[in-house]
Amino acid sequence: MIEIIEAGYEQLNECARLLKENQEFRILIDDSYYNKNVDFYDVARKALKSDNSKIYLAVKNYGAKDVYYCGLLYVYKDDNEEYDCAHNDNVIIKDIIVDKNCNGMGIGRLLINKATQYAKSVGCSQIKLVTHYHNVESHKFYQKTGFDFKELVLTLDLKKKE
Repeated sequence: MIEIIEAGYEQLNECARLLKENQEFRILIDDSYYNKNVDFYDVARKALKSDNSKIYLAVKNYGAKDVYYCGLLYVYKDDNEEYDCAHNDNVIIKDIIVDKNCNGMGIGRLLINKATQYAKSVGCSQIKLVTHYHNVESHKFYQKTGFDFKELVLTLDLKKKE
């Protein structure tokens, strides 16, 4: 049985393990965790201290001796207008990960459901996320869970242009 729990400081090592071991299986790729100047533990501690963010873990056999952390969701309430100029009642999915050994068990859907519950609990009407254009499998997953494409963001890398 899979349960979704709110992560605490005692689970930070498991969160880091999930990020490290499943980097290629991440549904949403956020390179900030892998930036040499960004410490995951600092990011996670700030998230855990904040009233506007949550980290949830999908746990197999919760409460048993053979507990296994098999998914992670990091969400926060958007208090600025980074994603939407009209209003800021959005919850942003910063990261969602399913352990490669647990694919096909419905964990991604459980984590999206938890994000939905969180959004409703903080009075938000939308959930937003950013995914890379080449991550076609995640696009299909998100569309199955009710997400629609609303905008396309293009970037110009000035370092490559030189």
